Amino acid sequence: MFNQEQKDNAQLVVFQVNGKLGKDVKAGAFYTRVGATDANEAFSRTVLAPVGTALKDKSLDFYGVHANAQVTDKVSVDGEFAKFRELKHSNSWTAGLTYGNYNMKKQGTWSLKAQYTSLDGEFAPVFALHTGLHANQKLKNLVCTR
Repeated sequence: MFNQEQKDNAQLVVFQVNGKLGKDVKAGAFYTRVGATDANEAFSRTVLAPVGTALKDKSLDFYGVHANAQVTDKVSVDGEFAKFRELKHSNSWTAGLTYGNYNMKKQGTWSLKAQYTSLDGEFAPVFALHTGLHANQKLKNLVCTR
């Protein structure tokens, strides 16, 4: 998927701010600068080359916001929005609801999460293996995990 030499791959710079709003709400925002002149250059020598051709002469910079609220000791809600800066129809939304109190360090703990994802356009800045998409196409799905 990526080139052997680091200089042949697109470079990323991420600016991110996170904070707490009160005791139970965490929120943040980010902006990602992609160090390639356009998508075609960034993807030209990878398996994502068709994406680069479709986005020719567009910047791949993207931004977003996210939040998580602990409603009770076992219930939390979260959401995220992300969008490519120069693409009108590239909105991506997620909303999640979690029940439980999973702690990796404590045996026998668990949680159950339902997450809704909506990718409004043909290309959205979502890079998740569970979608299985090389070119992020229009997608709406619900994922449940435990």
